[in-house]
Amino acid sequence: MTAQDEARSLVESLKLDDLVRIDASLEGDWSRAVVIVWTREGGFLGFAAVPVMHPQHFPSIELIFPRHWLGIRCSLRDREQNVFDERLARSVIDLVEQRLA
Repeated sequence: MTAQDEARSLVESLKLDDLVRIDASLEGDWSRAVVIVWTREGGFLGFAAVPVMHPQHFPSIELIFPRHWLGIRCSLRDREQNVFDERLARSVIDLVEQRLA
């Protein structure tokens, strides 16, 4: 099963009625680098400011709900770095948008 298949299965199993937004950052250093990448009102806002590479921390997205959040690691390992897997993150956002349409 690919990472995209796993993400699809996860998103399809979620109740998304209360989803507020989707953030992206580095797992383990979240508060310093968090970027809002999707909101209900604005839709997809882009990945331009998302940290794309780190040797220890993993690029991730978080689905933010009023009382909880769900993190999804979106990273590939390349030359001793954890690199943001934009394709996977975008596929999760696309799935969310499809489910909410």
